[in-house]
Amino acid sequence: MRTFLRFIAVGVINTGIGFLLIFFFMLVVGLSPFLSNFLGYCIGLCISFAMHKRFSFQSRGAALGEFARYLPVFATCYLLNLGTLYACLRWFEISDVWAQVVAVCAYVGSSFILTKMLVFRDTGTNRV
Repeated sequence: MRTFLRFIAVGVINTGIGFLLIFFFMLVVGLSPFLSNFLGYCIGLCISFAMHKRFSFQSRGAALGEFARYLPVFATCYLLNLGTLYACLRWFEISDVWAQVVAVCAYVGSSFILTKMLVFRDTGTNRV
């Protein structure tokens, strides 16, 4: 349970940073919702990995190996996020801001499960 709460805490911080970046790129710089989302998540990728490694999962494993496992997990979750964003904007015609919120929710749920199972699986935090 503590791992999940730490994951959520990191997620809240990282999501806040990510949203600020996404909305900055979208509303201030004038980039498309998709490019803004991509840039926000690329920056968030680095922040998220470092914080989850040290705080959420307290891993002492080799960072390079863990990061190599983290990248496909991130990519999978990001694609889910992007698909959700696309569906919200194009099919359901949800506003740009609310579409980002829904897409983030899809990302967070899939990210916790896959990160716990595949990336930091040997840290001892995966006990039931």
